[in-house]
Amino acid sequence: MPSRNLAIPLTLLAAALMPVVQLIFELPLQFRFGHLVTNHVAVALVMVLIPTLIFWTSVFVQYKWLRRSGICVAVLLSIPCLLISGFVIFTAPKQYEIADSSFELLDEIQNGSVVYRLYRTDCGATCAYGLNLRAERGLLLGTKLVSPL
Repeated sequence: MPSRNLAIPLTLLAAALMPVVQLIFELPLQFRFGHLVTNHVAVALVMVLIPTLIFWTSVFVQYKWLRRSGICVAVLLSIPCLLISGFVIFTAPKQYEIADSSFELLDEIQNGSVVYRLYRTDCGATCAYGLNLRAERGLLLGTKLVSPL
């Protein structure tokens, strides 16, 4: 039976892994921030939190072999996670820069608490322009729950 000390790090680890699971399995709902720079900072923070929380969880495990395994996993994950975090922060747009033109808002319609937004997308040399319709529901502090349609 897990101790009380494990409840907090396990809960935080599950919350930190949710965006990763969403990205891997392409779930229909996405959690995003309203500001582009905040999205980059959030991804970088999650990438640093994952090995940190695995380490924190491992410290409180009773079994020595499981504790050592968790610490080894945390150390091994920390290198790629820190690299990804650094790349994300390095490529984040500055506050004064114009937002990325590859995802440009064309029009929006509000229906109750949901805003339907139509974006023009340009994924670069690999594809032509396209349209992306998303249902966006505002949450707390500039966060949005986004559902591509």
